[in-house]
Amino acid sequence: KDKRSDNDKRGTFTNEQCHRILDLIHAGFSCNNSKRRTYGDDGESLVQQLIVLGMFTGARIAELQDLAKEDFLCDANGAPKGIYIHGAVKNSASERLIPLGDFPKWFKLDLSLFRTCRNEDYKYFTKDTLGKEVNKTIKKIIPEALEDNLTFHSFRHSFETRASKYENINTTH
Repeated sequence: KDKRSDNDKRGTFTNEQCHRILDLIHAGFSCNNSKRRTYGDDGESLVQQLIVLGMFTGARIAELQDLAKEDFLCDANGAPKGIYIHGAVKNSASERLIPLGDFPKWFKLDLSLFRTCRNEDYKYFTKDTLGKEVNKTIKKIIPEALEDNLTFHSFRHSFETRASKYENINTTH
């Protein structure tokens, strides 16, 4: 039984909320809460990229912000097809390969937003401030997020809920 208080429990995003987030990001919703440059070579926002990646992979924010270009598995044309999660994992059992697919047709992953290699400093934010920027953006897009206790981590629970409807899906990471 979950012993956390109601204030500590994370909600899950509804399908309608996820669609609303995607629609607003696609429409060019400005989610730049910071004066720092957070756009990649293709004009994509790091915060938007992380929100979409979190929604479609269920990865933790620390895992995604720790990624470097070398962690993306790409096909012969350079299109990302998977991410190798390691490094900022909760424990060694959390290391895994996450296949990428089924993103909206308009979404293009901009690898220029990620570090070139793992030992390089973070490009735009410190590790602590990036999660705050992402959560501020979620609250701007979905005003009820604060009341419903929705944060980036809620994408993880939403993803797990959707994935649990299929057979042979490991949701323990």
